[in-house]
Amino acid sequence: MPKTATPTALLLAALLAATALGLAVPLVAAPLAGAQSALSPPASARPGYWADTSCSENGEPASSAGWLPPIASPYPLIDGVSDDCLYTGGSLGLRDEGSKDSTPDTGPAWIYEAPSVDSPIVDGFADLTMQSPGGEATLSVRNGHSEWTTLASCNELCTTLHAATATIPTGEYWTLTAEARCTAPAGKSACTTSGVNAELNITRATLLMRNSSTPEAEAVTGTLTESPVSGTADIAFQASDPKGPGVYRVGIEVDGKEVVSETPNLNEENCVAHGTYDEALNFRNSQPCPQETPVRIEVPTAGIANGPHLVEAILEDAAGHRSVVYDKTIDFQNGPSALAPSQSNGLTSTATSSPPSSPPRGPANGSPVSEVATIGAHWAGTKAAMSATSSYGHARTIVGRLTDPAGTPIVGALIEVSDRPAAIGASASAMASTRTTSDGSFSVRVPASQSETVQLAYRSHLGDPAPAASANLTLAVPARIHLSVNPTVTNVGEQITLHGKLAGAIGAHGKQLILEARVPGGPWLEFHGAKADALGNFKVKHTFKLPGPVRYQFRVICEAEPAFPFARGVSNVVSVWER
Repeated sequence: MPKTATPTALLLAALLAATALGLAVPLVAAPLAGAQSALSPPASARPGYWADTSCSENGEPASSAGWLPPIASPYPLIDGVSDDCLYTGGSLGLRDEGSKDSTPDTGPAWIYEAPSVDSPIVDGFADLTMQSPGGEATLSVRNGHSEWTTLASCNELCTTLHAATATIPTGEYWTLTAEARCTAPAGKSACTTSGVNAELNITRATLLMRNSSTPEAEAVTGTLTESPVSGTADIAFQASDPKGPGVYRVGIEVDGKEVVSETPNLNEENCVAHGTYDEALNFRNSQPCPQETPVRIEVPTAGIANGPHLVEAILEDAAGHRSVVYDKTIDFQNGPSALAPSQSNGLTSTATSSPPSSPPRGPANGSPVSEVATIGAHWAGTKAAMSATSSYGHARTIVGRLTDPAGTPIVGALIEVSDRPAAIGASASAMASTRTTSDGSFSVRVPASQSETVQLAYRSHLGDPAPAASANLTLAVPARIHLSVNPTVTNVGEQITLHGKLAGAIGAHGKQLILEARVPGGPWLEFHGAKADALGNFKVKHTFKLPGPVRYQFRVICEAEPAFPFARGVSNVVSVWER
């Protein structure tokens, strides 16, 4: 009769099983990457190159984007491949064990592919730990002629885990491959080691890529493109870098002097440079910046002297290639204060004419029209709350009233509505506007598709540059996760599959998730990492190491992150009976 395991023993067994499988057990949570301001991003000092650092940099966890296990292999991948790079002290791990593998010259692998044929790997290094008492651990690169160069290796003589640094020689390479294989002793047809055959852990890898494409722009518009210009002007266009590492920086120059420099799209914080490597900007992704993104830049012109000035818009990609995508001489007119050279940031002008009269305003917005107004708004169903929480897909309604300083309702006024996702680098987009009724009241229905800030604005005259009243309300939406398991009844040594879907806008690089387990009534414990892909799908396999009978419960946690527009979410609970 099998021995019955206690709940404590079972939970410990689950953690030990996860560790034996080479899976992440995050006992210490990883710090979130700090947000970089979109203003004044550093420029590349080595045009044509950029670097990607994986797993760890200066003690901080870094992404493992770009690294993939092989699609097909005779080795049971789930037992030999691990990725806990998002945790402090983590690594990309490979482990070939005798209990799992007896086929000679097989084992798990990690492969890093160059971003594209236009962006080969040309330099770099990797920090490793290796051992191979019953096999071989290697790190190799392959060039365009399918020739392999071994960068680091150890064979049966490496009986203990030791550290090494592998340097990539200057060249052009398409893949970097790490492998841990078992080998058969002389005269034997199978690997016979009972313990570890080979192990390799990549604790850090920095790879330098080269690219020759240049960024482009089309459909340039905005108030900065037509004379005369005053106040805060804007310029907008569609930017692209179709064969390169993506649009990294936009600079606006007036008479050759930069007045604005921004990263238009942080790409979920992948488009943030973390210093340099070999004078090239260093990122934490093989495709750091978006290859296509809309751009809108506001340029304050009050400090620029009146008169004609050459305006240039400059695009820079992550590899430091620069393109002038707009240049035109524009007349600046900001009134008498702009005539003094000392107030013009060094941009002088010979213009001495009086400022032009203000252009006519648009139609009055509402009755009575008021240059000063108040928007009193809150979430419906609350007592004047400016913040609310809603489950994914369940719309909420904002109710409000527009009044003048005397409290008189402003009737028939257009209220502009926009929303900005609660993610670093996100920009606001217009929603359907609404109008006030006979008592100045209005309502706005907000679909709960993400956490966001809803912005309300009233302009006393349509087309006014600044609103007479505004209000911001916030909505928190927890991430929605559905979890399934198959089978629901199993035995020791058998495998279950936990799979599901994370709803909403995930992003091209997916989202890290945490699996938790418990016996009913016990505490939830983290035992496994998972990652949802760009469509939100995830799958994890698990093998039970101790016999039952016992019932397990599982759930998935999606933690909040600065670049992910959802609050912390928890999945439904699924159960598995181990006989």
